[in-house]
Amino acid sequence: MKYTLIALSLLFLSSCENTINIRGNLLTAEDMKMIKVGETTKEDLLSIAGPPTYTEQYGGKGWYYVGEETRTTSFFNPKVTERKVIYFSFSDKNVIQRIQIHDESEGLEIKPIGDKTPTLGRDPALFKEIFGSIGKYDEGKHRAGYV
Repeated sequence: MKYTLIALSLLFLSSCENTINIRGNLLTAEDMKMIKVGETTKEDLLSIAGPPTYTEQYGGKGWYYVGEETRTTSFFNPKVTERKVIYFSFSDKNVIQRIQIHDESEGLEIKPIGDKTPTLGRDPALFKEIFGSIGKYDEGKHRAGYV
């Protein structure tokens, strides 16, 4: 009985440990010290930070590095402990000309609307969808050897 109680206590205490999850590309302070405006090139940035999370579309010259760290305790919802979006803008010579850093304090909470999104196309009734093809099958055209 005594050993069972000890085992259950240890199991209970170990379940309260934090779980840390890192998603995306979260650049460290050491990484950022190595990156200098006017000196660091795209190739240098690739070797320091790896490939970007996003790149600007339509001929843009910017790279985005997006990362997030969350902590979860037992069965509680995860809490964001760090979130960063770092934007690097490049010159025509592929040298960093500007760095912008955004964190979780600048984020907005988006609340989805529960309404349905209208779609184009037909919206057949259930019985029409199930029984609509009855009588539209021509068996003669699908026999083997039919020419």
